[in-house]
Amino acid sequence: MNSKPIFFVTGATGFLGGHFLKLVSTRNLRLRCLVRKPVHHVLPNVEWVKGDLLKPAQWRKKLKGCNMVIHLATCPLMECERDPLLGSKVIVAGFSRLMECSMEAGIQRFIIASTSEVYGSPDRLPIKESMYPRPLSIYGFLKACADFYAMERAGECDLSVCILRFFNLYGHAVDGAGPVTVLTLFAEQILRNRTVILHASRRNSRDFLHVKDAARALWAAVGKSGAEGVIHIGSGRETTLQEAAQRLAAIAGKKLIIDFRSNEGRWRRVAADCSRARRLLGFRSKVSLDQGLREVLEGTLLVMSEVERS
Repeated sequence: MNSKPIFFVTGATGFLGGHFLKLVSTRNLRLRCLVRKPVHHVLPNVEWVKGDLLKPAQWRKKLKGCNMVIHLATCPLMECERDPLLGSKVIVAGFSRLMECSMEAGIQRFIIASTSEVYGSPDRLPIKESMYPRPLSIYGFLKACADFYAMERAGECDLSVCILRFFNLYGHAVDGAGPVTVLTLFAEQILRNRTVILHASRRNSRDFLHVKDAARALWAAVGKSGAEGVIHIGSGRETTLQEAAQRLAAIAGKKLIIDFRSNEGRWRRVAADCSRARRLLGFRSKVSLDQGLREVLEGTLLVMSEVERS
């Protein structure tokens, strides 16, 4: 009899999902990973389940026997801005169907990836889990709706729900250069000796978290059944965008040229209070910002060279 726990995972081939799979695929567990497109590579203990989150008939049966749902699937921020209807279908409708089908299958433990985008531009730092969401983007609004739905169902149905609100993720993807972020944009401009444009305020800041640290936090939540509610996953350090650009330029050995446009864009300061993550998950970030920025520069150089060869 196979006594390994079985986890149903969505978004397993995404940025965070890829690193999570790499971290846990050889451990003593089984993963059933929902994917929209066929995946041809084989990973130990991983079963690929082809299906669309919005079409439960394609994957509902695979929930049977699972001990936990790890929900990482989402619709990216810029895609939500371009197509809010698609964003609402994936982030809210898709998730609600997943949760209802999972409860029908007897699953009571859920770990859900959320985002600091739900807070918009907070009045004070660090941002605590008790602070009320005030999203500035459609993406942030939809994620806040999904989080609210999850917590309401948890209270109504006595479920164990852990919502990990990740702050500003960056780094390499497992199978490529990774997503476009403000850091990759800065890196390319610096490497090409172009001007870095900063908008709104020199105090614009983020809480940068390396994706490998994010995967570690996710795995820590898997092993802590008592970790429930909203938990912030960040570095706990505020870094202004100007400082990030300066550090990238210094590491690259390049002169930094900044065009500051105070009348464009909107500004916000971001830094997470990570005390709950330390207390409930034993999690602290390990990848230093300079270490991560070196990786960003290496990945950007690789992408640039591939583009030039093509």
